[in-house]
Amino acid sequence: MSVQTFYAWLMEQSGRNDPISDLSNDVKRDKSSPKESSNKEIWSGHLIITAGASSGAINALDVAWSEYEKVNC
Repeated sequence: MSVQTFYAWLMEQSGRNDPISDLSNDVKRDKSSPKESSNKEIWSGHLIITAGASSGAINALDVAWSEYEKVNC
């Protein structure tokens, strides 16, 4: 089984009707997102420091990361 990057997994979530889909769409528009990283701390730091993400986006990242880990770890 090959492991997807978090970015690749998140891009597949854009059709959902939930906050993870919203996060996916926001990240898609963010040209500076850490696409090659699959490290939650890097993603969280990027969203908070670089993108100025809301608490809702950070919560969506937490939920998304839990789902991502279930299929990629």
